[in-house]
Amino acid sequence: MEQIHVATNNIVCKELGLKYSASLDKLRKATINWVMEPLSTNTESRYLDKKFWLDSSDNLMYQGKAPNFSATKSGRMLAFFEHSNVNLPSYA
Repeated sequence: MEQIHVATNNIVCKELGLKYSASLDKLRKATINWVMEPLSTNTESRYLDKKFWLDSSDNLMYQGKAPNFSATKSGRMLAFFEHSNVNLPSYA
């Protein structure tokens, strides 16, 4: 679903003649680097690989899609704010 959000945002911005600023891109890069700091690179699992997430973030920003997520079910699941509370999974 994140790909749909990004694609929709890109279309709306294009129609309105808006472009993201360099400062927003720098903030995104700083944020993803900070969040993924504990991860290492070239691990056995790509989901624990920092480079995987950095590349995915770049792809979403610049291309509006993240092909790295195509194999995951979570890439197609609705976000919590798109569902009624009764439809969300319970973990307790």
